[in-house]
Amino acid sequence: MIWIIAHAVFHEYFWEKQGRKLRLSKTKTTEFYDYGNLVVFYFASTVAGAVILFKQEHFMPPSQLWRQYPDLPVSFIEKMYFILLMGFWAHNIPELYLTKAKKEEIQKKLVLYVINLSLVLAHYVFGFIRLGMFFFVLHNFVEFLQSLDGILQIVGKRVRSIRTLCSVSLVLTKTTILAVAMAAYLFGLPNQTNPDIPTGFETGNFNVPAIRFPMLAGVASITLLHLWTFISTQLKSYNEERDRRSAIAHDRQQQKEQKKKQEEIRKRKKMAAVESEQEPEK
Repeated sequence: MIWIIAHAVFHEYFWEKQGRKLRLSKTKTTEFYDYGNLVVFYFASTVAGAVILFKQEHFMPPSQLWRQYPDLPVSFIEKMYFILLMGFWAHNIPELYLTKAKKEEIQKKLVLYVINLSLVLAHYVFGFIRLGMFFFVLHNFVEFLQSLDGILQIVGKRVRSIRTLCSVSLVLTKTTILAVAMAAYLFGLPNQTNPDIPTGFETGNFNVPAIRFPMLAGVASITLLHLWTFISTQLKSYNEERDRRSAIAHDRQQQKEQKKKQEEIRKRKKMAAVESEQEPEK
């Protein structure tokens, strides 16, 4: 309910006004609204999560993210953070059909929403609160930068510093997420196992391989997918830029050759004119 009200307020009183001022095409207007709504969510969730992590010192040292599991004290604000995250991704699903989006967009966005909702729900239900919050803060920070860059591209303002920051942040954050996930689910949590505590919802203990390995697989697969998408995009951009430069170089070479030919033709014409003037004198 909170996200529905916040989404309606930001959309109606800010993004729609900005969209009308910019006079964008229908496709770009839709993308502008999508990026606008996401940039607000990613910014708010990043700041809120970072404040909670710093105040409660959950990752100093990093082993604090999984130490004492399953007896980790979970505060009210931490629970609210996860509930708000789940609420955001859950409310986006019916909104796809209410806004009458295209089928291609619905399929793409639905997969994104379901994956994000599943990851948040899994970390909350299985009690990996600190780990999940750490992952989501890093992930949402990068998504915030990418959404901001998307808005700037739509309005025709390409800020190179933000794009560079996006690239560097994505590599660093995704690598960190992957390293921490492997350290936690493969080494940290197995050392916290207590055979005296039974597994189940009553005790809140899910520190078993049947849970840890799927959690690691889910986080790692999404993280590696993001990295692969980024690398593929960068390689594609590099190849396009290389082809563009080679095409420009080829055009310049052709222009030079054409100028040389024209210069030779002019010289021949001058020589022919001089010879034709000299023939009567002979």
